[in-house]
Amino acid sequence: MVCWWRVVPVVLRAERRYVAVMIIWRGWGILSVFITLLVAGIVGAIFQAFLGGGNAAVSFGYGLGFILAGVANFFFGRQVNELAPAKKVEAFKEKMRNEMWDRVAHGAFQVGPGAPPPANRDEAHQQVEHVVEQASANAARGLRNIHTVFFIPVQWIGAVEGVLGVVLIVLSVVMSFSG
Repeated sequence: MVCWWRVVPVVLRAERRYVAVMIIWRGWGILSVFITLLVAGIVGAIFQAFLGGGNAAVSFGYGLGFILAGVANFFFGRQVNELAPAKKVEAFKEKMRNEMWDRVAHGAFQVGPGAPPPANRDEAHQQVEHVVEQASANAARGLRNIHTVFFIPVQWIGAVEGVLGVVLIVLSVVMSFSG
């Protein structure tokens, strides 16, 4: 499969040009772009200011910046795409259990329409847990990995940035030794 990226320069009045770029995100995914620009930009600019404008120093600075941005985005993505949804699912399960046990206590609980009520407390426990697990599985699927950039979950954007940072650092080391 071949993918083509097309960058279209647009001419405005007075011969000014700009390039139209589109970013696709969902949820808080756009924050990972800002985290990357901020962290990599600051670290790269600091290295450029202290070590000079040589290509090796700039590559090393931006490489380190991408690694730090990747770590930040990985933990940010893990928080918003994995840990927070797990807490929401647990809260949902607890609320649903309380509602189901309230129905059991009032004799109004049934696993399904037309099903007989549970005969004893053990049977009620099994049926309540079955209903809660079925409902929570759907909730968990719907809440995970909803914060994305270009349809990629934010934590994996961080991993890609970390790899890109390592590549830039290796490139800067090779450039410094080659001349």
